[in-house]
Amino acid sequence: MDVFSPQDVRVYGTGSRAAGAAWTRSADGWSETGLPFRIARTSARSARDIWALTFENRLYHQDGAGWRPVPLDDVLPSGKRARPPGHEVPARHDRRHSRRRLDHGRGRRRRPGRGTDGTRTEPMGPNDLHLSSLLLHGDADGRRWTSESLMEKTGRLSPFGAPIIDADGGVWLIGSTDVNAYESALAHRTAKGTWTSTRIRASGFSLFEARAITRIPGTTRFLAAGMDDEKGALLSTP
Repeated sequence: MDVFSPQDVRVYGTGSRAAGAAWTRSADGWSETGLPFRIARTSARSARDIWALTFENRLYHQDGAGWRPVPLDDVLPSGKRARPPGHEVPARHDRRHSRRRLDHGRGRRRRPGRGTDGTRTEPMGPNDLHLSSLLLHGDADGRRWTSESLMEKTGRLSPFGAPIIDADGGVWLIGSTDVNAYESALAHRTAKGTWTSTRIRASGFSLFEARAITRIPGTTRFLAAGMDDEKGALLSTP
């Protein structure tokens, strides 16, 4: 969902024909528009600058004139490229400020088998291709992209938390200290490319898996929501 004002709200989902759809609220009420893809997540700077990632790992940009595809296969390894319908994998993205950043990964859960979306759910080993985590950098128009491998810098990225972008161009991500991303870490990249990573510890938890992070407006403090197999917690940095 994107909210631009009380009179301009966009909600994305699946329509009556199992195809993508967008619902727009205006002063006249709600209206529905069909889309040629199903949106997994969006991020927007304005109603004429919306970025959308589909369940097939395809990126689209809305510039006010319509949605256009943004090719990314040239900067992704073969195991991370866009999947045809029916082979969806979870992915995350964030679009803010003059630089674009997109992080790719693969979801996982602790119980073996397959999830309802067809993805693998058993813990993975260090040689599994889908463990690779990448940060993609785009120019101001999102037309030229480069990729940066993060496994040795942040550990495996969380499939849940979207990046947080600093005003000076830095980025915060949920990384990890173990191969299956059960023990979360708060990772930071400066605008010049220097990385730091600190394990997220919670009192009473042997491990803490962060599912979301956010920054308290007007401060340098963060809130992190997460869990282990039995309970959850909301943490705050000092």
